[in-house]
Amino acid sequence: MSMLKKDILASFEDTIRNASKMLDGRYEEILNVAITDYSRQKPLVGITSLDLIADQSVYDAPTDLIGFKNHDWGRANRRRRDPWNSPKVVSIPDVKVVPGANGQAPYRLALSPVPNAEELSIAGSTMQIFYTKEHVVSDVQVATDRATTIPKQDRDLFLLRMQAEAMLQLSFLRVSKVSIKDPITNVSSRAGEPSVMAKELLVAFYRGVAL
Repeated sequence: MSMLKKDILASFEDTIRNASKMLDGRYEEILNVAITDYSRQKPLVGITSLDLIADQSVYDAPTDLIGFKNHDWGRANRRRRDPWNSPKVVSIPDVKVVPGANGQAPYRLALSPVPNAEELSIAGSTMQIFYTKEHVVSDVQVATDRATTIPKQDRDLFLLRMQAEAMLQLSFLRVSKVSIKDPITNVSSRAGEPSVMAKELLVAFYRGVAL
C-alpha cells in the first residue's frame, strides 16, 4: 500500500467511481479537509526548542502548531535536587497557546510564571517543547519531514474521511444518488443520497479512530 499522495488520490478516485467526474478539481480540497480532521483525531507530535530570555513571557510558536503538549524546562533540575545542600529550585512555568495577530495563527506561547535571570542560570535558557501538528501527505519518497506521515495501517481510515468529505460536497451540488466502494473491502458496498452517506462515513471514520 503506497502512501504517496498520487497513489492515495488514485485510490480515492477509484472508490468514488462515477462521482469522480462531478468532483473534478476538488480533490486537493477534499484531501486537505481529511488531513486536518485526521490530524485532530490522531495528531502528529513535533519537537522544537525555545531560547528563553529572562523576564520575557511570550514567544513565537512553531508555524505548524495545532496544540501544546508539554515541555522539559526545569524538570531535570528538580530531579537532581540535593535536599542536604538545599539548592535553589526554579518555578516550572505553565505554557498556554495564545492567538497571534488578529486572533489567528501563527500562534504564540505564553509562559507563567516567567523565568527570571537567576532561574535561567540554574536550569538553562533552552526549553524543549512538545506540540501537536498536522500530518503530511506528499509524493516525497524518502524519509524526510516532507514525506507522508500518516501510517500505512490508517490508509483505509484516511480514505473513509476523504469519502465523507466527497459526499458532503456532492450533497451541496444537489446530487441525488451515488455508489462508492468501501476502501477496506474494495467492493461496492454503499449507495444512496450523498448527505446520508456523508453522515454514515463520518460515523465509520470516528469509530475507526477510537479503535
